[in-house]
Amino acid sequence: MAGEKFYFATSADTEHYEWALNLIATIHRYNYSDTGEIAVFDLGLTDFETNELEKIEKVKVYPVEVVNKEMLIKFKVNKEGKIARGWYSWKPVVLKQALDLFPAVLYLDAGITLTGPSHPIFKWIQQHNCFLVDCGHNVKRMAIQSVSKKFQLNLPENSWVLDTLGISAGVQGVTSAIKESYILPLYQMAHDISYFVDDGSAPKGFGFARHDQTLFSIQARLLHLPIAEGVRQEKLTLAVNDKQESLNMKKLFKFSRDNFDFAQSKKFLQLKKKF
Repeated sequence: MAGEKFYFATSADTEHYEWALNLIATIHRYNYSDTGEIAVFDLGLTDFETNELEKIEKVKVYPVEVVNKEMLIKFKVNKEGKIARGWYSWKPVVLKQALDLFPAVLYLDAGITLTGPSHPIFKWIQQHNCFLVDCGHNVKRMAIQSVSKKFQLNLPENSWVLDTLGISAGVQGVTSAIKESYILPLYQMAHDISYFVDDGSAPKGFGFARHDQTLFSIQARLLHLPIAEGVRQEKLTLAVNDKQESLNMKKLFKFSRDNFDFAQSKKFLQLKKKF
C-alpha cells in the first residue's frame, strides 16, 4: 500500500449534489494526500454544478454510458414515493467505467460520509480484491422472479443464496481482478432494465425489490466473495480462511444523509480549488 494512491468514485444528479460535495469534503479531510482522483459520474448535474465540481482538486466529472433508454429517467420505486433514476440500472455501468479508469476503486454513494482515514478499507481491498458489506436484508426478500430465474436460484446448488444477507450496493471497493467475474455480467444485465424494475414479484410485493442491490448481492454470493458482516453494528467482521478480521465501523463511514453541514463542507472545499 505504501506509495499507492486511493481512487474514489461516486455519482450524483442535482438532487444529490450537496451530498456529493459533503462526501468529497470528507475524502479531502481524511485522505487528501493519499487520493489520486475522485471520479464523479454525472446522472443529471447542471452545467454550473459540473463546473463547480471540476474546480475542486482531484475531482473529475465523467458522463455515464447510457446502456438502456430509461437509465436516467426518474421512477417511483416504492409506495412511499421514493424516486430513483433508472431503477439504479446505472450502478453496474458506473462501476465498470470506474474500473476502466483505475486498477482499484472505492465507490461510495453520495449520501455517505467518511468519518476517518480510508487506509484500512484500501488495505482490505488490496488483500481481498473487494470491500463489500452486508445490507441487513436477505436476498429472498428483495429478488423479483425474473432475477431469481436469471441466476437459477431454483437449482439446489444455488438456492442457498436466497437465505444469505445481501450487500450494500452503495459501498463497494473493487479491483480489476474481479472486473470480469463480478462487474461485467451485471454491466451486461444493465442493458435490459427489466432486471432492475420492481414488478411486484418479490415475496412482499411492490416496494421491496432492491434493484441493483439484488443483482450485486447474488453475484457476490455466487462468487463466494468475502462480505463483511455487521454494517448496522459498531464493528464490521470478515471471516477469511477461518480467520476473523474486523474494522471499526465508526472510524470508517456512516450512511446517514442527515446531520451534515453543507455550508461547512462547501467552505472547506473552497480551500481545495484548482484555480
